[in-house]
Amino acid sequence: MYRSTDRGVSTVVDITLALLVVSASVLVLGSALYGPDESPPEGHPEQALESMSATTSTVVYDLAEPNETGVSTIGSDTFDPPGNRDTTVSDDLYEMTTYGSSISLLADAALANVGFDESDFFAYGAVYEDAVDSSIRGSHVGTAGPHIGTEGSDGGTADNVYAVATWTPYEGSSLSGTATTGQRPPPTADVSSVSTTVSSDVPALDPETLAREFEREETSDIGTPLADDDGADGYDAAATVIAEAIVEGYFPLEETQYALESSLTERSVAVYEYRQVADSVGVDVDDYVGERAPHAAAANETLVGEIDSGDGLSARIAADMRNGPIGGEIDRIWAESSSDTVVDRLEKVFERIVSPETVDVTVQTWEQ
Repeated sequence: MYRSTDRGVSTVVDITLALLVVSASVLVLGSALYGPDESPPEGHPEQALESMSATTSTVVYDLAEPNETGVSTIGSDTFDPPGNRDTTVSDDLYEMTTYGSSISLLADAALANVGFDESDFFAYGAVYEDAVDSSIRGSHVGTAGPHIGTEGSDGGTADNVYAVATWTPYEGSSLSGTATTGQRPPPTADVSSVSTTVSSDVPALDPETLAREFEREETSDIGTPLADDDGADGYDAAATVIAEAIVEGYFPLEETQYALESSLTERSVAVYEYRQVADSVGVDVDDYVGERAPHAAAANETLVGEIDSGDGLSARIAADMRNGPIGGEIDRIWAESSSDTVVDRLEKVFERIVSPETVDVTVQTWEQ
């Protein structure tokens, strides 16, 4: 998802639209808190959030740089150098550049830090997060208000803003990503906070589709159009739909196929990303990401997994839902609902608990 120019560096139109969407959400939030002629008071989190949404930055990070555990992307066994060249051929061969609003960059960093149970898939995630953090700390968050890591009027450092972005595709998910900027507030500080959402580029899901797939699989001996297996249950069916959306978000077909057919660094990163995710969900995609005949669609299907195999992203999601708090609620609804009402009730649950299309961002400020 973060492979060089296709995803990392957006077009001017992409950035403009993203800023419009984020700014609109902030304006709606601000209008709910303040009158039409009022602005957020100096030092309030709303002011910091507005500035983070409007301030654009360019971020450069290096795939050769090791993360906090000493592991680098290019040092991984799953990374193939571009064109089979020596990895030391150029100092800037692995430098990646991206730009966007501060809030969208922080959300991207959370998505780059994705993994199961806080075990990140991509070594570059922490490196990218550090670069984003440095960029935001060097920018004014609020024209006259709080800054993140910048010098205040007294010559000191005004570290009284902290922001955290979190991507959790569904309630109770073991798959998630988080990124932060600034310093955490002191335990004794009087903290004010405000929250918003930013697009994750993962497609939004129709809760009715999830509910109907669940119901069909539970009542069918032969499966559903999306989950064709008589040994599966409703959780497998719903999880397949969710997994397909997540894989599509991280590996969009057209851009990913282009990257796989390239001989540049973007191909190396795409292959690395595929292999890292595949290893985490117990599948093998090497037949579909090789240089001779790359096939992004087949690689994506492999990552999602066969519904009766117990491997693939869909199997992990089904286990999360089936064995977690969500499972207890869904099982109760299934047991006590009539055939006329069960889909409607399940739809309401899925609408509440499934939201892979957004990253949650919270900004906190406090008095120093």
